[in-house]
Amino acid sequence: RTGMWAWKHPHHNGKVTYTKLCGNVELEHVKFGYEPNKEILHDISLVAKEGEKVSFVGATGAGKTTITNLINRFYDIQGGKIRYDGINIKKIRKQDLRRSLGMVLQDTNLFTGTIRENIRYGKLNATDGEVEKAAKLDKIIFDKTGTLTQGYFSVTGSKISPDFSYESVINFAAKAEYFSDHPLAKALKRELPEITSDGVSDTKQIIGKGVYAKIDGKEVYVGNKALMKQIGIDVSEDENIATALYVAVDKRLAGTIYVEDKVKDDAAKSLELIKKNGISTTVMLTGDREVVGKHIANKLGIDKAYFELLPDDKVRIAESIISERENGKQTGYVGDGINDAPVLSIADVGFAMGGLGSDAAIEAADIVLMDDKLSKLPLTMKIAKKTMRIVMQNIVFAIGVKLAVMVITVFGFSSMWLAIFADVGVSVIAILNAIRTFNIK
Repeated sequence: RTGMWAWKHPHHNGKVTYTKLCGNVELEHVKFGYEPNKEILHDISLVAKEGEKVSFVGATGAGKTTITNLINRFYDIQGGKIRYDGINIKKIRKQDLRRSLGMVLQDTNLFTGTIRENIRYGKLNATDGEVEKAAKLDKIIFDKTGTLTQGYFSVTGSKISPDFSYESVINFAAKAEYFSDHPLAKALKRELPEITSDGVSDTKQIIGKGVYAKIDGKEVYVGNKALMKQIGIDVSEDENIATALYVAVDKRLAGTIYVEDKVKDDAAKSLELIKKNGISTTVMLTGDREVVGKHIANKLGIDKAYFELLPDDKVRIAESIISERENGKQTGYVGDGINDAPVLSIADVGFAMGGLGSDAAIEAADIVLMDDKLSKLPLTMKIAKKTMRIVMQNIVFAIGVKLAVMVITVFGFSSMWLAIFADVGVSVIAILNAIRTFNIK
């Protein structure tokens, strides 16, 4: 029929000629991009002859759908040529082209409207692989400060050496921490809101241990027990469940300042819910003292806890836990600080706290919880598990329909409309099924 089984060629003199439609498609050095200076396809050439089957295989965003859009001339190419039976596609009227062209695509919309739209919270490069991994989580490792706790410290007490006063010790500590944004530093500076950096020189961060500064000619160290040990000071443990900041002046212990952080209101309930969602083991990693870490772990029902860790220790322990996984089960890590970034990057699924979280942690994470609520973690797992169930439903349905159409075709009862239903109909039904994930609460 005219326009369906033959190419129609109107001429300037009003004459119309027809060329038999055979079905040969040729792409010659095709270039295309949806945005200027950002090519999706570069120098693509292929020939599909009459009766041949061509498969486009690649990751999401590789340009498979883009090629079919160009063949349908939904967009015009920016370089090269596309020909049908030797005729330049631009010389064929679009209505004639689309009336003559039928495509059956095999890319069913399995993940449309799923976990990425529910939990990525602005992380634009979330992948379908993260959905699958989040659904298979078996162990979750937690950082303590800012993750299980609020990350907002307050000074709750002190122990001052005889040769110093509380005022001098807190002044030394706040000045040494003047240029730091660490939550512990902020707690000290809140005690002396009018403090300045006068007299402070030669400041240095000692990663995982504390800070050093020269203040009015005196060498001041503020940090944990490991820092004191490094400078040759022995500190005895006490049973105070607050975090201890040791202050040393000229390598003499001047005093201990105790700061305390509160457990997040939703932490206990969230940990209970993730256990119900299939998590077998919860682990806490902290640089804090053992007495503080044990108190938090016992309060929240954490299965395992490791204390007084440096950033390298966290990576080593996390790698050990991740290496023990079996049967396709996955390990997640939840953190917020710059020191958590290495562990977030090696975990199967990294979760970062987006509110308090450092830029490095957010960048390294797979999923960002923008409001810092731990309750989003069990919700994430719930969405992931339901999403994977829906994906399997869509796969079974799509394959079942296509197999049925293939069987019908073998016996000669197929048609183009049935093929279109097997493609477009299945896609629409899969999308509608996937939309159910928006209702997960």
